[in-house]
Amino acid sequence: MNNEKYKIGKKLFFCFTLIEMIVVFGIILILTGMLLPTLMKSKSSANSTLCKNNLRQLSLANTMYAEAWGRSVPWGADRKTTNLQRWHGRRSAPLNSEDYNHELSPLFTYLKTEEEIQCPEFTKKVDSSADSEEKGGGGYGYNLYIGTNAYFQDNPDSEEAYTSGVLLKTIETPSTTLLFADTAMNVDSDGNMECASHGSLASWSILNAPFGVSKKTTDSYIENNPSTHFRHLKTANVSWCDGHVSQQRMEWTLNERWKKKNLGFFGSKTDNTLFKPVP
Repeated sequence: MNNEKYKIGKKLFFCFTLIEMIVVFGIILILTGMLLPTLMKSKSSANSTLCKNNLRQLSLANTMYAEAWGRSVPWGADRKTTNLQRWHGRRSAPLNSEDYNHELSPLFTYLKTEEEIQCPEFTKKVDSSADSEEKGGGGYGYNLYIGTNAYFQDNPDSEEAYTSGVLLKTIETPSTTLLFADTAMNVDSDGNMECASHGSLASWSILNAPFGVSKKTTDSYIENNPSTHFRHLKTANVSWCDGHVSQQRMEWTLNERWKKKNLGFFGSKTDNTLFKPVP
C-alpha cells in the first residue's frame, strides 16, 4: 500500500514539476519579448552616442587639417583624374573593385583609430559589401560644398573645383553649415544610384545637398538623390562646421519611396541653405 502511495506521489511530483517548468519558461519568454525591444533600443542608443563622438573627432580632424594645409580636406582631390583618393581613405584601383583603406585618409594623421571613420550602426543597416563608387566608405558623408570649391567655380564639376576644400574663413555661418553626417545611397545591382524603392543601401561618402550647383553660388535646382541616412532610431547624427554635433529627424524627402529606406533631408526644401559656405 505504501509502495502504491509512493508511486502516485512520485508521478504527481514529476507532473507538478513539468507544469512548473512550462510556466517558468512561459514567463521567461514573455519577459524576453517585453525586454528585447528595450535592450535593442539601448544598444542602438549606445551606438548613436559612439557615432556622435566619431563625428566630433572627424570635425576636429578637419579643423586640424585646415590649420596645417590652409583649407578643408578635399572630398576627392583626384576625382577628375585617377579617382582613387577620398577624404576617408584611398584605393589602388578605381570604381567597385576594392574597398578604401581608411589609414590612407588625409585625416588619419589627426585621428586616434580607424574606427572613428566608421559608424558602429552602419553595417547593421547597410550592405557594406554592395557595389558602389564609394564602396568601403564607412558610413559617413562629407558636405561636397565644403570639400570642394564648387560654389566658387564657373564650372562646379571641373578639376579645379575638386583639388581642395574651401578656406575655413570662407564659411560665413559655421554653426549652421553642415560638415559630416550619417549617409548611405540606394544602388542597383551594378552599383549605380537607384531611384526606385528596390535596390541595396550602400556606402556613400558625399553628404548630398538637395540641389545641384550650376555655377558660383547658384543652385541649379536639379534634384539630388538624398544620402542623409536616418539610421539611429529614425534619426541621423550630423556635425557642423563649428564642431558641434546634433541629432536630426527626417523632415522631408524628394519622393516618398525614399522614406522606406530612411533616406531624406532636413532643413530648407527650396535651396541648399545648410550646405552653402556662403549665404
